[in-house]
Amino acid sequence: MHILCITRFGGFMAWECTLYTGFSKRLNSTLQPSGGTVYPCLIKNDTDFKNPVLQIQAADLSGVNYMQFNNEFFYVTSLISHRAGVWEVAGLRDPMATYKGNIGGTAAFQLYGGGPAADDAASRVPDERLAIKRVPQITGTTQAIPAGSVVFSPNSGTFILSAVGESGGVGSYALNSGQMTALLNTLGQDTLDKIRQVFGTTVTPADETEALTWIRDGLADTMANELAFGNAIQAIRDCHWVPFLATTGAGAEVVLGDFHTGVYGLLLGNSDILKTDSFAVAIPWPVSDWKRNNCLVQISLPLCGIVPLPVDKINSSDYITVKVAVDLLGGNVSYLISCGGVDYNLSGANSAVPYAIGSSNVSLQNFIGGTLQAVGGGIQAAGGAVSAAVSAGIFGAENIAGGISSMAQGVMTAITPQIQCSGSVGGCSAIGVQQSVTVTVQYYEPIDEAATQAAFGHPVFAMTTPTGGYNCFRGFSVHCGGTPDEISRINAFFNSGAYYE
Repeated sequence: MHILCITRFGGFMAWECTLYTGFSKRLNSTLQPSGGTVYPCLIKNDTDFKNPVLQIQAADLSGVNYMQFNNEFFYVTSLISHRAGVWEVAGLRDPMATYKGNIGGTAAFQLYGGGPAADDAASRVPDERLAIKRVPQITGTTQAIPAGSVVFSPNSGTFILSAVGESGGVGSYALNSGQMTALLNTLGQDTLDKIRQVFGTTVTPADETEALTWIRDGLADTMANELAFGNAIQAIRDCHWVPFLATTGAGAEVVLGDFHTGVYGLLLGNSDILKTDSFAVAIPWPVSDWKRNNCLVQISLPLCGIVPLPVDKINSSDYITVKVAVDLLGGNVSYLISCGGVDYNLSGANSAVPYAIGSSNVSLQNFIGGTLQAVGGGIQAAGGAVSAAVSAGIFGAENIAGGISSMAQGVMTAITPQIQCSGSVGGCSAIGVQQSVTVTVQYYEPIDEAATQAAFGHPVFAMTTPTGGYNCFRGFSVHCGGTPDEISRINAFFNSGAYYE
């Protein structure tokens, strides 16, 4: 800053000014020049000190574009050469440079600039000025559901069979595929064995009376067996397959009504039906600062689908906590998704695949009808012919030739068990699509972040005074001695973006 000396001569006021040649700056900058050349100057007639017109004696001032006068800074707006060695210089006050000291002492809410960075892990304030790439970077973490209280086993799973037992209560059994096969084979083989026990493989009655007695007793036993077998099937209340393993339960024989199958499984108590567990899955963040706001996060859950998570709420967490609950009896599975101790989603699905164990196709009505029809067709003992008179007297049939084989065939057709055991599609289609928990992050990278922030600062979002370089404030209002238009101009610059240099 130059000290100006004022003298009076010949009716003119003598001053000094410093002129600058080739000085350049931004319009929204507080930059002040250095160096320059000091010239004596004259103020002729009436002069506006905000926009002074000075007369200077110099050989050549044609390159002058900026000046300092009366401790203030001015843009040179006019250069007029009146005659050799006499120049008239007009200036417009530069409030940004003139009131730089006042500007530097004004505190306001800084949005962007060189103040303390707000883009750290504690605040993660985004730089919303930056454009982003429209092709995301995709990262993912895949994790199987850990084997704890809940054991996810889509390749084997468990059959849950609910049936009425001997005491009249309903028991629920957990069976693996081998036990289920053994149960079905036991039911079918048991019926066939009892039929063979009744009729035997070879029969040779001694006479007609023994043959008729054998037939009567065989029919009674077979009918009784049919009723017992039907009750066993009807004792089954529900059967379905779930993609989970039963980890607890009391070993017990599967009893269908009063029929002891000889097959053992796990008898499930109340504490064995509902299982819960929890585990953590890492979020594969590609960045650690505010740019986590440029991510989309989703978690895929087996049987349940894809759940999006609010990135603005979970960006400070590195893990997602998954709590899973399984109802073995109904096949329901529920997930509770938490992050940083806050619950964000509760999802559920049904994983049960109905396993259709139908009742036997044997019915008492069909059995009796088939038997009487077979008997009505005649009876033949394996060892020879039976007296027509005897047969006519007892059964009312006119011809019993060939009757035994025909009757036996009718009974076998009526009571041969055709147990319907087929898995119908329920919740298993989703299992084939996904069997693990997957967390996927799509990251949209900012374009040219480093270069942009080097020129225009980084997010600050705090109360501070202007710092070196670019500054953008909200509510900036300078205190200075400028005119209202100049103060308004300064405020407008710093509220939209200006340089403190």
